Amino acid sequence: MSKPDEPWIKSVRNSKELVIRSEAESGVWTGVLQECVPIFNRIALKAMSYKIAGAEDKANVVLKIAGSGKDDPEISGGTHGKTRRGKQVSGRGGVGIIEVEIFLPAQPSGVSKNMILMIVLHELGHAAGLEEHTSDGVMMTVPNDQQGKISATKTSKKMPPFFFTNKTVNRLRTIWKTAK
Repeated sequence: MSKPDEPWIKSVRNSKELVIRSEAESGVWTGVLQECVPIFNRIALKAMSYKIAGAEDKANVVLKIAGSGKDDPEISGGTHGKTRRGKQVSGRGGVGIIEVEIFLPAQPSGVSKNMILMIVLHELGHAAGLEEHTSDGVMMTVPNDQQGKISATKTSKKMPPFFFTNKTVNRLRTIWKTAK
């Protein structure tokens, strides 16, 4: 049974924006968030967007390298990250996510620069509230990296350019619908 997508709290949904800060500025992850945010914002087709916070600014989403904290999840392999929803509320003000942490593998090996971008874009999708994977696009389950060209299967559409399927964009629009 598939898990439903999860919305953010009403005030965040109504802003249509997540503020993200990177604590993952080392090795292959240096500068990746600055590359990924404009790509994500373009392919989300105005369903919602990300804004990069300064190092000391408050953020809803924090990008980290796994293994840097004692409570970090273990990540095996080098082709995926892990998104963990830190706080959620359920009460008179509604239901929703308050904050999210994205953990990236400390030592991804044998992956192209495009796969590094794909990992972050995919986890940004989960942080935005998307739960389930798709058969194609950035939210695919198991990407194939063929010399820097990424696809779900050998015959499916290659990325880059990165894309969300129409179904994924519609799911984002549903999650980020203005709350009353």
